[in-house]
Amino acid sequence: MKYLSLCGAGLLLLFTSTLQAKSYYATVERISVGDGLPETTVYSFAKDKAGFLWLGMPTALARFDGYQFRTFIKNGQTGRSLAVSSASNIFIDSKERIWLGTW
Repeated sequence: MKYLSLCGAGLLLLFTSTLQAKSYYATVERISVGDGLPETTVYSFAKDKAGFLWLGMPTALARFDGYQFRTFIKNGQTGRSLAVSSASNIFIDSKERIWLGTW
């Protein structure tokens, strides 16, 4: 099982636990801006059925695949960019569509 915690100063913690032969093991991975987290403030997050973790931030939407981030920003072009600069709330509906609440 994986758990996520968001801490101050742009720190993302992923908790991974495994049950093996009546023993419980847990590991903590710290991910910061130096590791690719796009910025230090995370407003919200959601996990889709494919296992991607989506993070809503003041100036971007980020997708984390467990190894690296892909960042979506407002860049003034049509296509795969945000219409606005913030992604404050994230909701993934039953059809796996991502809905963003913005400022």
